[in-house]
Amino acid sequence: RGRKYKNSIRPNRVTVSGFWKATGIDKPIYGVGEYHNNSIIGLKKSLVYYRGSAGKGTKTDWMMHEFRLPLDQNHAKDNFEE
Repeated sequence: RGRKYKNSIRPNRVTVSGFWKATGIDKPIYGVGEYHNNSIIGLKKSLVYYRGSAGKGTKTDWMMHEFRLPLDQNHAKDNFEE
């Protein structure tokens, strides 16, 4: 996963023959057990693959899930160390 612009955090999800488009919102992943106390330990984003260029692409039945750490990484880091 690269960056769309050099000084931006916006991801570039373009491939040679199409692109990955995010669908919906980030879904939280909650920790289980005594150390996590149902706190958010990650986020999940669903992406769908489109063939062609943006705006003219045709949707395929390919789907991918992207997992990432939450923005508040200090809190997440503490949870993982425990």
